[in-house]
Amino acid sequence: MDSRWTKALCIAGGAAAAAGVLWYVFREDEEEAAAEAGLAAAGGQKFCVTDPSGACIGIRKEPDVSSARTGLQLMPGEVFDVSEVLEAPDGQMYLKLADGRGWAFTRSSRDGRLLCQRVSDEEAEHMAGSQPSMQRMMAEVNALLERQPELREQVLASPELQAMLANPDAMRSAAQQNPFVASAMQSNPGVQEWMADGADPETLAQAMRSKAG
Repeated sequence: MDSRWTKALCIAGGAAAAAGVLWYVFREDEEEAAAEAGLAAAGGQKFCVTDPSGACIGIRKEPDVSSARTGLQLMPGEVFDVSEVLEAPDGQMYLKLADGRGWAFTRSSRDGRLLCQRVSDEEAEHMAGSQPSMQRMMAEVNALLERQPELREQVLASPELQAMLANPDAMRSAAQQNPFVASAMQSNPGVQEWMADGADPETLAQAMRSKAG
């Protein structure tokens, strides 16, 4: 297995890391309605994902929430650099990610809640340092698997994840301890069925492969 994945496992322990992988595979990003973008550019700035519901922000290819998704996510609590800001007439702001991944946006079109906000360098440093260890671990796992999708099968076949798949009680415990994991698992019917009936671990593994593919 990739040494970086082994390191991620050691950060929070096998069970927590396996829960992080489940969160990565089954997570649901923010669904948004269309909005028209304006043209108000800005210099480099830092933003942080602060959505109170703990949702991810699905990165778009263009500055429009109806644009095609890149398949990448901004994680809850993640601080990211922005090279350009486009303001829409309805108050929506589109954020061009400085690392070239695509465009994020600041508000939910469904209820108008703030998904992310501008932060100072000092605030960004403090947020990174205070991020819970489990959340940091999941962010590392998320970044690694998004950079190298071929590692997904290695993760699914790992002894650590297989041990958790064979132990529904451990899965329930992970969900109770982390709301992000709980929300991600509850969003998938295959996981709910497995958790309720104690189905064979391969049932959940197949659901994970289907969702990840």
